[in-house]
Amino acid sequence: MPANPPDGPLAAMREVSHVGMILLRSDLSSEELATWLTSQFKVDVPGIGELAEHGSCAVAWMSPDELLLITPDSAVDSTLFSVQSGLADVHHLAVDVSAMRIVFEICGDKFRDVLAKGTPANVAPESFLAGQMRRSRLGQVQAAFWLRDEETVWIICRRSEAGYLRNWLHSATLEGSAPNYFSF
Repeated sequence: MPANPPDGPLAAMREVSHVGMILLRSDLSSEELATWLTSQFKVDVPGIGELAEHGSCAVAWMSPDELLLITPDSAVDSTLFSVQSGLADVHHLAVDVSAMRIVFEICGDKFRDVLAKGTPANVAPESFLAGQMRRSRLGQVQAAFWLRDEETVWIICRRSEAGYLRNWLHSATLEGSAPNYFSF
């Protein structure tokens, strides 16, 4: 038991609404793709395990031939149109996956303790930095997560598993539940 129990929850948790997500599969080394991303999202093709953000949009590396385009939900249709026209000569697949995914946000200086309770991924401050994305497990579900800033992480999971993860995250953020992994 910690000598000084926390005064409140380890971190705040909320569901993030109005997030659009497009799965884009293509040759990530394609010059046309790189040019399109730079013009459309103002970012370069992210490297392995990276996420590039600009404004309200982000592009995440998901696998050797897959990116996740994250936009406001109001921009999904126009982004899909832009993919189809901008990458017309490039072999690709672009699918709106917004309805099948959900985003949670954890905020607070103890968010790493919350994540460490349920993921085998290394989330220590020197190993998990802004601009990096982890695809792993959280609780008992597949999830992807990345740092928005020094005290905020976004977590994506399947909508069908959202109820479980919502409850798990709520329990993991409760007062007194800190394992203090990063407080040595």
